[in-house]
Amino acid sequence: MQNKWFDFKLHESVGVITWGVVFAIAMKMMENAAPAIQADLAYIIIAFVGYLLAFLGATRDFNGRLSRRAQALCFTVQLGCAFAILWMLPLDFLPILTIIWAAVSLSFFTAKQAIFVTTLVVITWFSVYGIVWEQRSAFYSAFLYYSFHIFALMMSLQTKRAEQATAAANALNTELQATRELLAESTKVQERTRIARELHDLLGHHLTALNINLQVASHMISANKPTAELKQPVEQSYLLAKLLLSDVREAVSTIRDNQSLDLSKAIALIAASFPDLEIQVKGDSLPQDNIELLHDLLRCIQECVTNAVKHGQAKQVSIDCQQSAQQIKLVITDDGHQHKSGTQAEKSESVRLGNGLTGMKERLANYQGDLDVAIQDGQFRVEMTLPQQSHHLLQSAVQPQVKEGTNTDD
Repeated sequence: MQNKWFDFKLHESVGVITWGVVFAIAMKMMENAAPAIQADLAYIIIAFVGYLLAFLGATRDFNGRLSRRAQALCFTVQLGCAFAILWMLPLDFLPILTIIWAAVSLSFFTAKQAIFVTTLVVITWFSVYGIVWEQRSAFYSAFLYYSFHIFALMMSLQTKRAEQATAAANALNTELQATRELLAESTKVQERTRIARELHDLLGHHLTALNINLQVASHMISANKPTAELKQPVEQSYLLAKLLLSDVREAVSTIRDNQSLDLSKAIALIAASFPDLEIQVKGDSLPQDNIELLHDLLRCIQECVTNAVKHGQAKQVSIDCQQSAQQIKLVITDDGHQHKSGTQAEKSESVRLGNGLTGMKERLANYQGDLDVAIQDGQFRVEMTLPQQSHHLLQSAVQPQVKEGTNTDD
């Protein structure tokens, strides 16, 4: 598994570099600072280092080791460190630190909330700057740096929207590839069914007619008392035709009884879009006679996998399909780390149906199915249940009934 602790994104790298430049210039200017300010050098360095560590904690979860609440705390500490530096060091370029903070704020606030909070931060910052350090230009600097803050917010907003659009496009592409694989498998199943029908309707009927004619010929020969040389080949031909007809029927039954649509390739395409994720598929094959049902189930599987990786940083997802005469049950579990804290009662209460799970529930409702979500033994568990008759009923509505010819020997 690839280590992603220090796999920085571009904007994170720029933030660290900018911090480094501000820190280096501040340390250089400390050489000519007043003795009272130089006395706080150790505290200033601690505040700068604390700012960097808080920035890293606010922008990344360190491979799932930081919860969302811990990241929010780091985000708050980052701002506190910036104000601590301002309180000890009167440099006019220090608002760059709050510009970096503002660029991160969209990870914790909506756009409107971020603008409002950033406005308060700028007002507070330059109020402290003007009052504590008695800077007369604080008012004009506030307007200048406020525009920089808003610019950083807007650029961060555009970046976030671009990332969301890219993620949506990747998810759609994965869905299209998985659906294409599903349709390809469905085409194979339909072709095998067509061949089975052709065997039954053409070859089976002709062999039945041949059997009847051979029976008639055998009776006529027996009535005329022919020689053994004539009767024996006719009887052998009848036995061979009867045996061949039995083999054809057995082959047709085997083809029809073993029609299982393989979703493993489609699911593998979903897994391929998530690095370091393993999907295990076990249990029975899904019903192959309803392509719409299979497509909706595939969408549900994709939603579960996406949630497992996005919210739980899961590394393994298990898909278990169980069929009985009454129902189809699909159970999906993951090893997401965010489910392993709290009591069992707290875990159960913490499960809420978001937009994705609500959409899954609505899809299953179209087939009289149900969705159950729970956390068991630290694993997020999604159980989809469908009545076995639902896909048969829908099949009769979307597929024409093929009337097979009758014969005396079926």
